[in-house]
Amino acid sequence: MDEIHLSDEDRAFVEAEVRAGRYSSVEDVVRAGLSLLEEQQVRRRKLKTLAVAAEADIAAGRFHEYENLDDLIADLEELTVEATH
Repeated sequence: MDEIHLSDEDRAFVEAEVRAGRYSSVEDVVRAGLSLLEEQQVRRRKLKTLAVAAEADIAAGRFHEYENLDDLIADLEELTVEATH
Protein backbone atom coordinates (compact mmCIF):
# COMPACT_ATOMS: atom_id res chain seq x y z
CA MET A 1 0.00 0.00 0.00
CA ASP A 2 1.12 3.54 -0.68
CA GLU A 3 2.33 5.78 2.07
CA ILE A 4 -0.27 8.18 3.42
CA HIS A 5 0.57 11.87 3.32
CA LEU A 6 -1.23 14.14 5.77
CA SER A 7 -1.39 17.89 6.01
CA ASP A 8 0.32 19.42 9.02
CA GLU A 9 -3.09 20.04 10.60
CA ASP A 10 -4.21 16.44 10.08
CA ARG A 11 -0.89 15.09 11.38
CA ALA A 12 -1.20 17.28 14.49
CA PHE A 13 -4.76 16.05 15.07
CA VAL A 14 -3.76 12.38 14.76
CA GLU A 15 -0.75 12.83 17.03
CA ALA A 16 -2.89 14.65 19.61
CA GLU A 17 -5.41 11.78 19.60
CA VAL A 18 -2.63 9.28 20.27
CA ARG A 19 -0.98 11.47 22.94
CA ALA A 20 -4.36 11.91 24.69
CA GLY A 21 -4.67 8.13 24.87
CA ARG A 22 -7.83 7.93 22.79
CA TYR A 23 -5.95 5.71 20.35
CA SER A 24 -2.86 3.61 20.89
CA SER A 25 -1.29 4.33 17.51
CA VAL A 26 -1.57 6.31 14.30
CA GLU A 27 -2.82 3.14 12.62
CA ASP A 28 -5.67 2.92 15.14
CA VAL A 29 -6.71 6.49 14.32
CA VAL A 30 -6.71 5.68 10.60
CA ARG A 31 -8.68 2.45 11.21
CA ALA A 32 -11.27 4.38 13.23
CA GLY A 33 -11.62 6.92 10.46
CA LEU A 34 -12.03 4.22 7.83
CA SER A 35 -14.60 2.45 9.99
CA LEU A 36 -16.63 5.65 10.28
CA LEU A 37 -16.40 6.18 6.52
CA GLU A 38 -17.63 2.64 5.89
CA GLU A 39 -20.53 3.11 8.34
CA GLN A 40 -21.46 6.36 6.61
CA GLN A 41 -21.51 4.65 3.22
CA VAL A 42 -23.72 1.84 4.56
CA ARG A 43 -26.13 4.40 6.03
CA ARG A 44 -26.24 6.28 2.70
CA ARG A 45 -27.04 3.08 0.79
CA LYS A 46 -29.81 2.21 3.26
CA LEU A 47 -31.21 5.74 3.07
CA LYS A 48 -31.16 5.65 -0.72
CA THR A 49 -33.00 2.30 -0.68
CA LEU A 50 -35.60 3.72 1.71
CA ALA A 51 -36.00 6.85 -0.43
CA VAL A 52 -36.59 4.77 -3.57
CA ALA A 53 -39.18 2.66 -1.71
CA ALA A 54 -40.85 5.80 -0.36
CA GLU A 55 -41.07 7.31 -3.84
CA ALA A 56 -42.68 4.09 -5.11
CA ASP A 57 -45.18 4.15 -2.25
CA ILE A 58 -46.09 7.75 -2.95
CA ALA A 59 -46.47 7.08 -6.67
CA ALA A 60 -48.76 4.12 -5.86
CA GLY A 61 -50.84 6.20 -3.45
CA ARG A 62 -49.63 4.34 -0.35
CA PHE A 63 -49.35 7.25 2.03
CA HIS A 64 -51.38 9.06 4.67
CA GLU A 65 -51.80 12.80 4.96
CA TYR A 66 -52.09 14.28 8.43
CA GLU A 67 -54.18 17.29 9.33
CA ASN A 68 -51.78 18.34 12.06
CA LEU A 69 -48.61 17.41 13.90
CA ASP A 70 -50.47 16.00 16.90
CA ASP A 71 -52.12 13.33 14.73
CA LEU A 72 -48.76 12.33 13.30
CA ILE A 73 -47.21 12.12 16.78
CA ALA A 74 -50.12 10.00 18.01
CA ASP A 75 -49.63 7.54 15.15
CA LEU A 76 -45.88 7.40 15.75
CA GLU A 77 -46.43 6.75 19.46
CA GLU A 78 -48.89 3.97 18.62
CA LEU A 79 -46.39 2.39 16.23
CA THR A 80 -43.69 2.62 18.89
CA VAL A 81 -45.89 0.82 21.41
CA GLU A 82 -46.73 -1.87 18.85
CA ALA A 83 -43.07 -2.34 17.98
CA THR A 84 -42.08 -2.87 21.61
CA HIS A 85 -44.65 -5.59 22.25
